[in-house]
Amino acid sequence: MNSPIASATCAGLLALLALCQDALAEQRQYTAAISSTGKVLRQSSNWLDKVEVSGQPGYFAEYTIAFKADVFARQPGYCSVAATDRSDYDDIFYGKAQLGGTPDRQQVKVQTHRVGDSRRDHDPRMSFLLLCVK
Repeated sequence: MNSPIASATCAGLLALLALCQDALAEQRQYTAAISSTGKVLRQSSNWLDKVEVSGQPGYFAEYTIAFKADVFARQPGYCSVAATDRSDYDDIFYGKAQLGGTPDRQQVKVQTHRVGDSRRDHDPRMSFLLLCVK
């Protein structure tokens, strides 16, 4: 069937598809695996500049992760983090990684700690995966 309505509908769908592809192309995902010492183990593209580790031993560790200058023109639209250390049951049951505030266009902060662990001599640093989307 080659009716004018079908042709117009098909043309409209193609235009909508082209707009959706442009929108999806703009939404870039960045991922990275970072060790407990702050070393970048791998990243989806070269988007991280440096990682600094600080914090309070026995309580929490804070990772300040600087982005390369040309990665984000504005603050990331979304970031998420997940702890990946699983060396013992304490890591599995108590280990947690979380964002330390709202990311900006230069950096994101990640905090790791063991929730509910009463020992004050533990090392709160943990490996984690980081995801940010433009």
